[in-house]
Amino acid sequence: MEKKSTNIKERILEISDYYKVGKERFFIELGVTYGNFKGKSKNTAVNSDVLAEILTKYKDISPEWLILGSGKMIKIIGQGIGVHEKQVQPNNKDDIYDKYHTLLEENKNICKRNIELYEDIIQLQKKIIELQDKNSIPLKNKPATTSDVCQV
Repeated sequence: MEKKSTNIKERILEISDYYKVGKERFFIELGVTYGNFKGKSKNTAVNSDVLAEILTKYKDISPEWLILGSGKMIKIIGQGIGVHEKQVQPNNKDDIYDKYHTLLEENKNICKRNIELYEDIIQLQKKIIELQDKNSIPLKNKPATTSDVCQV
């Protein structure tokens, strides 16, 4: 994404789009309101704390792109201001194999945790349904099922 945005707030909106995070949620997580990034407010200055929060939360965002609007949105490993982490590239088949299996195991653990959380959601939804039935309130959303998450 090397598109040059006209102002810093537009670039911040691009970050929300890039990460496919809903605008309201994105700005709540940054500690500001979406209203500050719409209409005439889009042309006002942005708080430096917001910039710091973005660069802390989204480590692959290029500070140069965010602040100056030059270069690419996603920084290249080993380049850019504030690059603190160096990614190690696998050197041989064994390294690649180990990295693959490490990531595979992490993925399995994440999927298991997702299933646990969905099971919690299902239990909470059942409780909500019970309470709604008890109080004669209509159901707004269909209950989640464990098939809504990844398979391990």
